[in-house]
Amino acid sequence: MNTTTPEKRKFGIDITLVGVLIYAFFVWAAALRVQFSGDDFQYLHSLAPIREFGDILKPFFMHDINPSVFRPLANLTFVSDFLLYGWDPLGFHLTNLLLHVIATAFVFFTARNIFGLERRLAIGAAFLFGILGSHDFNILTSTARADILVAIFTMATLLCEWKADKAIGSTFRRFVWKLFGLISMSLALFSKEVAIMILPMMVLLFDITPWSFNRKALVAAIKRLWPYVILTAAWYVYHAYYTGAPSSSQPLQSDAMSSPAALVRNALYGIGYMFLPLDLKTATLILTQYKIPALIVGVGLISGMTLLLIRSLKGIGIRVFYAPFVFSLLSGLLVVLSFERWRLYTPSVGGVALFALVFGLVGERYQSRWAANTRRLFLYGYLIFNSIHAVLICLNWAQSTARLTRYKDELGKLLTPLSATWEAGHMAPLDLTFIDVPSKLGSASVLQLGLEDIVKQAVAEGRYPRQAAQCDVRHINLETHSAAEVYALDHDIGFDELRVSRISPNEFDLQVPPTGSTVLIPALGFVSGVARRDWTLKTGETVQLDRATVVIEKANGPTASQLLVRINDTNTVPILFEKDDFSIAR
Repeated sequence: MNTTTPEKRKFGIDITLVGVLIYAFFVWAAALRVQFSGDDFQYLHSLAPIREFGDILKPFFMHDINPSVFRPLANLTFVSDFLLYGWDPLGFHLTNLLLHVIATAFVFFTARNIFGLERRLAIGAAFLFGILGSHDFNILTSTARADILVAIFTMATLLCEWKADKAIGSTFRRFVWKLFGLISMSLALFSKEVAIMILPMMVLLFDITPWSFNRKALVAAIKRLWPYVILTAAWYVYHAYYTGAPSSSQPLQSDAMSSPAALVRNALYGIGYMFLPLDLKTATLILTQYKIPALIVGVGLISGMTLLLIRSLKGIGIRVFYAPFVFSLLSGLLVVLSFERWRLYTPSVGGVALFALVFGLVGERYQSRWAANTRRLFLYGYLIFNSIHAVLICLNWAQSTARLTRYKDELGKLLTPLSATWEAGHMAPLDLTFIDVPSKLGSASVLQLGLEDIVKQAVAEGRYPRQAAQCDVRHINLETHSAAEVYALDHDIGFDELRVSRISPNEFDLQVPPTGSTVLIPALGFVSGVARRDWTLKTGETVQLDRATVVIEKANGPTASQLLVRINDTNTVPILFEKDDFSIAR
């Protein structure tokens, strides 16, 4: 299989690639119907006030809302979007979508020139990347834009180094491409910290490989790396000024840091979701009721694919997989530490290239009519699956964010008079405790994250419309806490299955059908709920939170069907959500 023709490879854009980019845009075009999510309110408020062009550079000189990270380039794009579009979410999602199309184009050039794929396979890799369903969160959430940016600039840096290597005999051209590479590397670092993996990537892809590990390769690697190392050191000093201790970052607090089993599980989660992005309802059903059968089926499929691949590799060797594997491995280390779908964006660049290689190798080895028809059926079915998934998840997000907007307006009407009265007689913040929060609708978040910012935005729009227009909520003196989260796995049913009974003035019983499509979870917080994936709820267990105690009355693995919520602080204002409405539970 001829996968490398470096002397003939060029940066040409042909009509097929243009068609791939257009198709990817229209597959995800329904993203333009999505409104703001809770994450968007959090980050826009953290960058406020946003009033003038000079605010664009402000993210380079301020702390991120997450104290363990510093991503000013991504935040700069949020500020720019706000100055251009204000509170119109269409502009924000258009930016995400256009960046994704750019990343898809870079995948083609990376697969062709860095990974050494034939043109048809590189086109196939770009096509799959453009419509891959596991990119939903990155395209539909502005805060996950950092992953798109770092993927673009990581590929750009590698391509600049590749061009510099090809500029033999022209010192000026080599210098220019090296300079572009350094600029791209700096932009990658200011997009997301994982860009530091570009350093070992360059060494392992261009200089030191398992078949060329010698002194000459080591010297070449040092010559290549030294300007990038100086750049990275300067970035680290600047980065450290705006961040806390690296040990406080969410991935380093995950269960995988102390559990080899969790490392393996996260890796399998990552590979599985990258290529088969199941909706939340199906995934929850597998994890709670069909965990063992799913594991057996998964092991069987992996074993079968491995045997098929081994037979296909006879006479070729594994060298063709080296470059995309190294890219995925190094960029996917955070996925292994703490699986989250938005972290799959950059590793999927190598993932789609590996997929294209395997598909191409199997096609060359098995050329009978039956095998060819089977391959076509699988490929077309898989591409259709991802295309449909992209459209459906966009519509699901549009529905959930529309509901979030309605909830925000409802909370504004409910809490604005209360906030004004409280501020008139108290200096302390107004303390609100949500007994239950509508957290997810289908696979999309509703009020899962950014609850306090959503409430502040709601009150600001009623009390301080001018400041709200600049996303400035500093005048809103309130705090929010939550006790339980409600996940509606079927977005068509919504939260209709939730039943709430008031036992006493401070005690509430929350119930959903044990075999229904709605589940309950204690409000575990960001680190417990995101960094850790290994919790199991137990019937009778008690969870102590800031303002409430939650007793798990009926558990089902990682979720529950009945919770008792007891408000401990009489100074807090209890907010109750039931079916589809909020009320003050007094």
